[in-house]
Formats: sequence, C-alpha cells, structure tokens
Amino acid sequence: MAENKIVAILLPNLGGGGAEKVSINLSKFLIQNGFTVHFILLQKKGEFLRIIPENIKIFCINKIRFRDSIFPLASYFKKNNPQFIFVNMWPLTTIAVLSWVLAGRKGKLFLVEHSILSHSILNVKFYKKLVLKLSIMITYPLANKVIGVSKGVINDISSLGQLHKDKAIYIYNPLTIKNRVYFPKKNPFFWEDSSFKILSIGRFTQEKNHKLLIKAFQILNKTNIGAKLIILGDGSLYRETKEFVKNLGLENHIHMPGFVLDAEPFFIHADLFVLSSNVEGFGNVIVEALSYGVPVVSTDCPSGPSEILDRGKFGTLVPIEDAESLAEAIKLNLYKEFDKEFLINRSLDFSVDKMAQKYLDLLI
Repeated sequence: MAENKIVAILLPNLGGGGAEKVSINLSKFLIQNGFTVHFILLQKKGEFLRIIPENIKIFCINKIRFRDSIFPLASYFKKNNPQFIFVNMWPLTTIAVLSWVLAGRKGKLFLVEHSILSHSILNVKFYKKLVLKLSIMITYPLANKVIGVSKGVINDISSLGQLHKDKAIYIYNPLTIKNRVYFPKKNPFFWEDSSFKILSIGRFTQEKNHKLLIKAFQILNKTNIGAKLIILGDGSLYRETKEFVKNLGLENHIHMPGFVLDAEPFFIHADLFVLSSNVEGFGNVIVEALSYGVPVVSTDCPSGPSEILDRGKFGTLVPIEDAESLAEAIKLNLYKEFDKEFLINRSLDFSVDKMAQKYLDLLI
C-alpha cells in the first residue's frame, strides 16, 4: 500500500520552469494515490511556490552552492527516511547520489534529467566537460533508475555516462490537460487590433534563441499581414532581448509581458504557437499549445519537439538558426486551416493520467 510512504522530490527551487511544473503535476498524482510528498529545495523561492498544494511539506536546505548541500541532504534522508527519492537536473542529481550514499542508501533513488547535457558543454573548457562526464559515469549507475524526459535526453545521458540500457528509461513529462471549455476570456490587449496572433513562451536564455524568432518575425512583418507576437517568460536575457526588439523598431508589434502564471487567455486567443529553441529536453509548451488546438511551428532541435510533433505529423518543424525558413513556416501556418480536435487528441498522449502512471509503476 502507498499509504504513509514518503516520496521526496528534489529541486534547486520552484522557479517557473518545465521541471518544476512537471514535479508539481507528479506530486498531485502521487498524493491522489496515497503517497506523502516532500519537496526538498535548495532555496525556497520561485513563482510556483504560489501553487504548491497545502498537503505537500517543503524542506529548505537553504544553500546556494550545490556542493554545500551534500551533508544537509544526507541529514534529511536519515531523519525522514523517504522510501522513494526523485532528483531533478544535474548537478543536483550527482550531489544527491553522494548524500544518499552517506545516508546509507535508504529508499529507492531515481534521477530525472530534463535537458540535453551534451549541448550544455559544447563551448566550455575541457576540464568542465570532464567533470560532467566523470560525475555522471561515477554517480548515475548507483541510482535505481535514470529517467529522461524524452528519448533524445535518455540517449544523450546514456552516451555521456555509458549507462547500461537497463538502468536508463524515458518517460515523457506528465502535463495537466484540461477539458478545454472555451468560455469567453478577455483578449490580451496587445492583440486586440491584430489580424494574426502569434504566441511564444519560454525563459529568455541562449538555448531558447528568442532572437531567431524576432528576426523571423521581422521578415514576416515586412509583408504587412498585420500579425503581432507575444513572448511570455523571464530570464537572464530578458532585458537584452527587449532592447533587441526596440533596436529593430518592433515595439508596436512584439510584446514581452514577462512571466505569467496563467497563460490560458493567451492560448485561447492565439492563432499560432512558435518555438525557436536550439535545444529542448522535452517542450511542455508545445503540448500545452496542442491541448488548446493551437497549431505549432517549432525548430527541429534536439530532441523533444520532434518527438511531440511526431516528426512533423502534428506540427511544422524547421531547421534551427534559419530565420527565413521560420518566417515562411509561420506565414504558411497562419493561412492554413487546422483540425483542432486532431491537435487536442495528440496532447492527451502526454496527460498526467498516462505519464504519471509510468512513474507510479516504478514505485509499486
């Protein structure tokens, strides 16, 4: 029986990212199935703190540097004795393995990777690449399972860490797919006078490559089709990107309102969703767009978008770093008719009921 069994979910914080959202979805599912859930955070901060269910207990390690968390985490494991432990994202994964070993390897340990780690070390110094590879090769085999959020992620981590095929599995992110009721919601003001409404969501980082999207939109804007673009999210490159929009003279055509906890009004009114990333472990926002019946154009980056869109069956894929191709795909899709139910039904393949059940199967 799951009753009284503790599942500990480790994260750096509860910022508004995909790993955090998925962890909350998973925790709700586990609670419904009789488990007690603990969130272990290095720092108690982030936008999603506002939506954590009250029946989840939060433990804060209160450390900034990952390596300073080894002994506090070991202390938590010894004191609370969780039966199952899910740790998200390197290097917290490696740190947690060390803590778990120090605590006597009690409970089953699952490491969950959300990104293509090999991409993150393409332009770093040799010794940093060596640290990443060695840490994975030494610590990951000790865990009960290593989980990737897509086939591409697990293939990447298996190659980096030379993991045995029985040690690594992939489980797509479990997402809340509502029964979409299209009740009237106020059209975001920026779109009120636009012929076409384009939406993008993602943290402003190098990997998301918003500048590519903006360049593509600049090309599209020259055709005078009356489109306007809204980009939701925050991040380290937010101000730089906003300045880039201003320098191109696109302030009246591109709106960047920052992080929005409830993106539903934007999805409901959007004519098209666009993702311009150079790399994506999965791509939660693509599934969310499909769940509203919104067509998707995405770069064919490693590796989630292609898997979600089934190599283009459920959306349009274009090469990375190709503004002309992205602009052309956006224009074609704005004038194309779509079967909303076809797109919505695809999103159901990634529902919490289907994907979180695979996590539950690991526990029981």
